[in-house]
Amino acid sequence: MERYLFYMTFFENIDLFFLSMLSTTFLTYISLRKLSIAGILDPLHFFWTFTFGTAYGIVLALYINGNVTTYTFSIIFSYALCLVIFINFFLKIKITPFNRIFSKLFITQHEPKLLYYFVLILFIINTLIIINYIGFGFLAEDNRFEQNRGMGIFVRVFAVFRIFFISYFTLLIYRTYIKYGVFSFTFLTKLFFFLPFIVFTALLDGAKFAFLESILTIVVTLYIVNKNIKISNLKILIITISSLAFALIVYSVNLSNNGLADKESKYIPGTPFVVEALSFRVLANADKYFLSLPNDVIEEVETKPIYIRLLAPVIGSTRLSKMLGYDVNNYSIGKQILLYWHPKFDIAGGPTSHFDLFAYKQLGYLGGFLWVVFTAFILVGIKNLALMSFHIKFATAVFVVLWIRSFPLLIEPPLGLAYILDVFIIFGVMSVIYYIISAVAIKDKRKCENA
Repeated sequence: MERYLFYMTFFENIDLFFLSMLSTTFLTYISLRKLSIAGILDPLHFFWTFTFGTAYGIVLALYINGNVTTYTFSIIFSYALCLVIFINFFLKIKITPFNRIFSKLFITQHEPKLLYYFVLILFIINTLIIINYIGFGFLAEDNRFEQNRGMGIFVRVFAVFRIFFISYFTLLIYRTYIKYGVFSFTFLTKLFFFLPFIVFTALLDGAKFAFLESILTIVVTLYIVNKNIKISNLKILIITISSLAFALIVYSVNLSNNGLADKESKYIPGTPFVVEALSFRVLANADKYFLSLPNDVIEEVETKPIYIRLLAPVIGSTRLSKMLGYDVNNYSIGKQILLYWHPKFDIAGGPTSHFDLFAYKQLGYLGGFLWVVFTAFILVGIKNLALMSFHIKFATAVFVVLWIRSFPLLIEPPLGLAYILDVFIIFGVMSVIYYIISAVAIKDKRKCENA
């Protein structure tokens, strides 16, 4: 179903779609509450409850309306049910596949200050490279994916460091609050520098989710160190409004750069076009579904071997494309769906694949369940790292990065897997270097003492 046909169907049956979306959003919320670390403000609820909740509602409404076959409908919801069942099963048996390696790499007896400064220097260098060669993401002319083409490694490293330092600074500020109080000069000074840092890095990232991601990072960090923290409904409302305002600003700048700032709303008369465009972003949570499920378009989508899809974000899409002689980015499931309708579309980005469509197209219907179980295993394994005792700020911040960067595994599986590897590789390599330097320093110190 082409996009304009979906919009027509949506507005002609708006009551059905809204009821379906509300129902599935509620069901997704209650289905995985036990996976959450930070309650309603856990990033789980953005990626799963909001994104998949609204998307599943649209699929359900299309099915009721007769636009989607029973077989295609069953693919999506059987995978969703499988994910929920196995996540809750793995939570119940408390699997801990990553605890030992995480403990060995990141939990030390003392705070690794040298390692912290090493990360800080790399973060500053990486940030300067992005500013100089890429620019601010929110100023992108086409989209930030096109802007980042060929520089993806720097953007991904920046995202890892950004979340790490937001979490690390949150820990520093929280301990200052506990020691001196909320009105102390030390606390207010740290807060004064912290807030601009959040805004600056979010604008440099350019994602409409970036500001909310920063807030969620803070909340998850606070829940790790104090599980009894309560966040009032008023604060949740303020966070929501602030995040929407940031998204509107980023969208407004993007529309202005594309000459669409003065365009009139087509489907929601009387509202600014930026509001309509942002509203349609909610519907875009399901774009890969409404573009591919009606008329079984998903069966026409061309794929490449799964190992190529998994390797692409790990070794770099640009590099792998040169090696293979074709643009590997064009063979993500989401991009292939878009190219089915718009064969000449050559701008980076497009619909994401989602774990269910990825599993089905890459492994077949039955084989796809293996990927869904694997996804559940990874998410619960990372979540159960929170069962460990984090007495080191560095280890706490690394865990928060790992938790927040794990959810793209649901949205774009190859990229999500690469994001998880990024965290282990980036901080793991630096930790090993730190341990080697520390061991050499201790050995030299003992030699001096024995001399």
